[in-house]
Amino acid sequence: MIDTSELLRVFGELKGDGQQVAAHSGDVALTAELVALRRLLADRDDQLMEAREREAWMKRLVGEVTGALRLLEHRPDQAGQIKKARETIGRYKEALDAERSKGFWARLFNQ
Repeated sequence: MIDTSELLRVFGELKGDGQQVAAHSGDVALTAELVALRRLLADRDDQLMEAREREAWMKRLVGEVTGALRLLEHRPDQAGQIKKARETIGRYKEALDAERSKGFWARLFNQ
């Protein structure tokens, strides 16, 4: 199916004098340019939407990586707490080993 405006653009108007044909050709050219610009604008809108989706994906990725780095980075204040916790665990382990080395009767009478 061929659009009437395309037939008019190619062959010109069928009725009337030369001035009408020239004026109508200008209108058809403007219409064709308008259609082309609308297509271009639609393409740009699609590209903008894709770019925004990529940006959102990248922001999520950066957030995940930043969170992982925070978990991995060394913090001096936490290093002291970790050392203290290890010492406490060591004392409990020594006490547990000492308790295990006692005999049944010594554990029973708490000696």
